[in-house]
Amino acid sequence: MNIDTPEALAASVASLIPLEPPPTEALIDQVLGRMATAFGVSDTFSAETRKLLHAKYSIRMEMGKTLTSEEEHDPWLATRRADIDPFYWARYRQMLIRNGWGPFVVSTLDRTTDELLDLLGDPEKSGAWKRRGLVVGDVQSGKTASYAALICKAADAGYRMVVLLTGTLENVRRQTQERLDAAFVGLDSRDFLTVGQIGRKTHVGVGLLDGRRDGIVFTSRDSPPARTVPSGSPRRSSCPETSGHEPLPSQ
Repeated sequence: MNIDTPEALAASVASLIPLEPPPTEALIDQVLGRMATAFGVSDTFSAETRKLLHAKYSIRMEMGKTLTSEEEHDPWLATRRADIDPFYWARYRQMLIRNGWGPFVVSTLDRTTDELLDLLGDPEKSGAWKRRGLVVGDVQSGKTASYAALICKAADAGYRMVVLLTGTLENVRRQTQERLDAAFVGLDSRDFLTVGQIGRKTHVGVGLLDGRRDGIVFTSRDSPPARTVPSGSPRRSSCPETSGHEPLPSQ
């Protein structure tokens, strides 16, 4: 582990501190002290890290408000939670904290996206069913991070494909593709879909944290949606379980 800045040490310390119950200053200082000793950092370095940590843990985010219809819906997430491997969410959560997100902000994001996921249908439910919903947020309120988290959790729960509609502006589509490559897919979609090297894997974002599994894309930053998938692009039939791929997402 490379700890060459107070920010890097603060991120490492934050990853070791549980959020429930909310940590005290004494607990933060205790974990920081052990890490500072282990890495042999100076008192000045440690003091700067402490300031960063206390600032991080002072930032909070309120839960959003949810309106639901009277349509019959059976909550399912609590029943299945013990059987769900949170692979995609865990690595995205780790990336957010490393990128400087406050731990309590990430915790609220975790709870809100759990609530949204529970309002979706259970992907393992038999028979035909459909669910509809709308999430509204202000400009720069974290909408992309929120639906990236929801996509990660949906994939963990068993959803096999996600179609992300980004509007009619190509620059917005390209920007969204880049963010989802880093947040969920774990691969640079440009390399993955380039003619002549289809299937090549260049890890980015969450893929650099844990590349055991990756999403599969049918578009890239340089390749907008097409009517047909390029010849040789991976489909479910060419991605056996042992490959570590999941057939997600289509953007």
